This record gives sequence, structure tokens and C-alpha cells, in this order.
Amino acid sequence: MPNETLKARAIETANEMLSGKIGAIEAARLLCPLLHQDSTIVSQSDSNTIMGIDSETDHLPVGCVRKHWHPDYLPEKDREVARCEDLYREQVRAVCERILAGTQRV
Repeated sequence: MPNETLKARAIETANEMLSGKIGAIEAARLLCPLLHQDSTIVSQSDSNTIMGIDSETDHLPVGCVRKHWHPDYLPEKDREVARCEDLYREQVRAVCERILAGTQRV
């Protein structure tokens, strides 16, 4: 995928997170593969932040994967999702703001 397409997808994801359309966990999950492919989208520190959050939350059902989970398990996981959203929201928000501002430190 061309770098401009990767950057456009990162900007779209950042806008969705900042507008509240998606949460911090889903934003990290969507940004992670983009940052692996293009290291100029964000600084190494921001990339490490996103990849760390994605790694810490990869077991949680957010976004379209929720439909594959048994409904009996979702309430417990939803509590963990809420806790992690509270924990990581500001970090992901800051990275998304820097993506939109065009901060590109490597």
C-alpha cells in the first residue's frame, strides 16, 4: 500500500477517534498495522505507545470482532474494555492529535 494511502487511513482513524466514532482501543488496533508499514506517520515514541496499547488490549472484543463473541462473556469483557478505555484514552487522543497536526518525528 502506498505511503500516502497509509497516511490517509491514519488520518481517517485519528478523526474517528477524536470525534468519538471509535474508542481508543479500536483506534490503536487500526493504527498499529499502518505504523508498522510507514514509520513516518508518527514518532517512534508514539508508534511504541500505539503498539503497546494494541498488545495490552488485543484480547478484548471491540469493533467488528464483538459479533464473534458469545454474549455470556461480553459483560465481563465490556467492563475490562471500559477500564482500558479510561486508562489509554488520553494517550491515544494525543497521538491522534499529532497525526492530524502532521507531527512526523522519527
